[in-house]
Amino acid sequence: GARGVAAAPAPAPAPDSQRATRATRAWIAGSVLVAILLRLPFLTTPLRLDEGGLALVGRAFVEAAGRADGSIYGGQWIDRPPLLIAVYGIAQVLAGAVGVRVLGTIGAVAIVALTARVTGTLGGRRAAPFACIVAVALTSSPALSGSFAYPEMLAAAVVTWVALRCLRTLGDAGHVPRDWFVIGLLGCAALLLKQSFLDGIAVGATTAVIAARRAGWRSTLAPFVAGVAAPVAAVLAWAVTLGPGVRALAYALFGFRIAAAQALRASSTLQVVRLHRLEGAAMDGGLPLLLPATLMGLVLVARRRGPAVAVVCGAWLAAGTAGVLGGGYYWGHYLLQLVPVLAVLAAIALAALPRPSLRAAALVGIVAVVAAGAAPGFRRHHIHAQQAYVTSVANAVSANRRAGDKLLVLHARANLAYYAGVRPATPYQWTLMYTAIPGAEQRLDELLASPRRPTWIVRWKPEQQLGLDRDGRARALITANYRLATVVCGTQVLLRADDGRELLPVPHPDGHACRA
Repeated sequence: GARGVAAAPAPAPAPDSQRATRATRAWIAGSVLVAILLRLPFLTTPLRLDEGGLALVGRAFVEAAGRADGSIYGGQWIDRPPLLIAVYGIAQVLAGAVGVRVLGTIGAVAIVALTARVTGTLGGRRAAPFACIVAVALTSSPALSGSFAYPEMLAAAVVTWVALRCLRTLGDAGHVPRDWFVIGLLGCAALLLKQSFLDGIAVGATTAVIAARRAGWRSTLAPFVAGVAAPVAAVLAWAVTLGPGVRALAYALFGFRIAAAQALRASSTLQVVRLHRLEGAAMDGGLPLLLPATLMGLVLVARRRGPAVAVVCGAWLAAGTAGVLGGGYYWGHYLLQLVPVLAVLAAIALAALPRPSLRAAALVGIVAVVAAGAAPGFRRHHIHAQQAYVTSVANAVSANRRAGDKLLVLHARANLAYYAGVRPATPYQWTLMYTAIPGAEQRLDELLASPRRPTWIVRWKPEQQLGLDRDGRARALITANYRLATVVCGTQVLLRADDGRELLPVPHPDGHACRA
């Protein structure tokens, strides 16, 4: 009889393709390991200002979970979204300050791995190693505060994940509505980690609009919008049931930013100084050197992958730039928002250089500039004494604390309040809150005049700093109701005059730490 025809087996991957895939994975694994190793020296150094403040507010938020007390974050106040505060709070509760630093490491590792995958999707396997090297250099740069746990690191990782999923859906006709729902969900998650990270939603919306032209809006835009709306609805439900209400939350996330920007603009000198600080961080981080390669990478994407993909990448770059420049404070770590998209596009341009020697020279030049700018930062930040001033002042309080004590730092130093281990007397742990929130300074004066006044006061800065206490009322109340407990590096630690406890002596830092 006739013999049956067996189905032909699927062709095995070519050996060269297998080797290239293994090489790319090896590059990613090695780069992730390097990113982790570069962070190990900082894992146990004291938390910086914003890190300590986020840990403090996050801990209060987690401890108050499930309790409807009408406050925004367990009695503390901050102009940051609830997802970010919950993440920092969980990390702090699980592993203390080390847990907070681990968050930054997770964000950096995710950026390196995801950036390499995005680059491989757009520029091929040859470009992925370049993306790995650039991403490791920038996420570890002290000029960008990359070795610490800032929200930008986590949010940038989520946005990169959004970009990866979006770029893959453009080349895959088999996507389903669930994919677009997840993209919308992740885009909104980035926004709930920091309000300036609109780039996740910008990339997702741009891709959904492009895809809707061939697949229809019901299977693309509709699920994308539903994905964005789901976490927003969850946050609103929390605000109404357990939180401060929608109006108070909206002020914290948006209204305060407007008030703070107005307060900062009141001093044109201060604004210029902040812009120069951002410019200096960009120069030290080597970002201007990447700019020509980034633009060339965008042109190459348009030529090789088509205008639709280039539009998505352009939306990513434009929204990220707007997020950095629209913040108003202009800290160096804001630039972390741009690291993934710069690494992707620059790597594509570097990989396209015609000769291996040119590619190697360009890459070495970029890394050398980043390293040169980072070297002073590494020497400075490797020394624990940089934050010993803060922790020594905090120890003067924590060594003598009792149950029920409360602490006020004038006018706020969030990581000092974190390390003191004493409940803050006010919800505000950043100075700008006293200058921008209506009635905050008046409520402080009322607290100091009442029997509920704090047990401890740390005179971190003079009462009349930044135009506060112009009538001298706070200073007079403090002088009348407090006694000097100790002085650490010239900083006065005060105790209520009606508290007669005997104080334990605490070690003071050396002179180098006091100057840090």
